[in-house]
Formats: sequence, C-alpha cells, structure tokens
Amino acid sequence: MRVFWFCLLLLFWLTSSVRAGFFPDVPDGTRLSRDVTDAAYHQLMEGFPDGAFRPELPLTRAGAVMVYARLLSVSLEGFMVLPGASVSLPEYADVPPAHWMRAAAAYLAERGMLPPVEGDRFVPEGPVTRGEFLRGLYRLMHEGALSDDAIAWLNDRCLLPDGWATAFDVPITRGEVARALGDVLLYLTQHAMTEGAITRISEAEDGLRWVELDTAIGPCRLALPVVGVMVEGADALREGQTIRTISDAVNGGGTKYYRVRKVTVLGEATN
Repeated sequence: MRVFWFCLLLLFWLTSSVRAGFFPDVPDGTRLSRDVTDAAYHQLMEGFPDGAFRPELPLTRAGAVMVYARLLSVSLEGFMVLPGASVSLPEYADVPPAHWMRAAAAYLAERGMLPPVEGDRFVPEGPVTRGEFLRGLYRLMHEGALSDDAIAWLNDRCLLPDGWATAFDVPITRGEVARALGDVLLYLTQHAMTEGAITRISEAEDGLRWVELDTAIGPCRLALPVVGVMVEGADALREGQTIRTISDAVNGGGTKYYRVRKVTVLGEATN
C-alpha cells in the first residue's frame, strides 16, 4: 500500500511539474507563461543551459536571427510565404565560420530574409529594438519595410502589442518576443499569403475551382471560390498570370486547407 501511495504521489508531482511550464523563472498561470511555453513548444525560442528563460533580458541580434530562421522554417512547412531575392551570406568580421548563429543566418540569406546591416560587422550580441523585430516579422509575412502602412497592417491584424506604437526604439526583451510570436502563430494558422504563376485552373467543383501555382518555394494548389472571391488587376484569371493571393484556413471533410478570398493579378499572361 505504501508503494501505491508513493507512486501516486510521484505521478502527481511529475504531472504538476509538466503543468508548471518549461522554465522555473516564468510565473505559472500568466500570459507570459503561456506565450513562453508555446514559443518553446514550437521550437522558436529556447532557454539557457541552467534551465532558465530569462524573459527580462534584451533579445540580441544573433537571437533574432535564430527566431526568424525558425519561424520561417515553420512557415515554409505549414504556410506559403513571400521570400525575397536569394543572396549569399556576407562575410561579417564578427561572425566567424564557427559562430553558433551562422547556419541560421545563411538560411535567412538564401531566402532574402536576413536582417539588413550597414558595414562589415553584424554585431551579433547587440540589442534589437521593438521596431527592428517587428520589421523582421512583417517581412516574413509580407515583403516590405516598417513604414506607416506596415504599422497599420500589423495593428489591423492585432499583431502590434499595446504601447509599442510610441516606443519602437526600445530594446525588445525575450519575454516580449515570446508574446509577439504567440500572436503571429495564431495569425499564421488562420491566414496564408501566396505569390506565383498560374500553371493550371481546374473546372468548377462543389462551388470551388482549383488553381495550381508555380511559386518561389515550389508548386502549390489553392481552392478558389467561384463566387465571393475578390479579384483585382484583371477581368479574369488565366494560365500564365502572376498572382498574389490571401487565403483563410477552413475545414472541409475533416481536412484543413486554405481557401482564397482575394487575388491580385501582378502580371498578365504573355501568350
């Protein structure tokens, strides 16, 4: 009987430890705990060797590279994004070949998503401001700079935390990064943006037509409603056109897929 109660107590302690979260320095039952746990669960952020997360520490430029690379990897696996022009990783004087962020930096550079730097130094241990971090998030979802339009775009989608609009030059902390990533992950699971050339348009079926695209990261197939979709830039869609789409996640027959709600024609077919 004593063995039974000991095992039961041990099981309760273990399950309580799991519920308490990943990091002992992050208070359980708080918004911060949820965001940090989600960021760690999706492998977008990690703690320090001693097991702590240290949410109050400023995010470094090297740390931001790791976050961007991991988020881009998740996006490419589960969502279509708009990578920029591919470039090789510049030779920074303070980023030796064995630097721990070098592989992630090269991954971003190959997809045109490496944060811009002036000069020949990356300053990997330098702080990242809120504005710089938001610029990186915005580019991962929609190519562009942090302008007034970008701020409005982020704000309209509830991706701009309260109070940040007047404090972009403040260094962002690791806890604030986790909070921002929580909102971004929620948004990405519900929306997707795709750009590519139409290779095939299938006949209407059950109120949908299927459009196949050749994109910068491979082929994809999108469900395009016959009625209710907004088309800008052309009177009709044709094979060979280059288009950009905005889609919403829906469930059909128990399977999740993306249904287009807006199409912008960027270039007309040449044939």
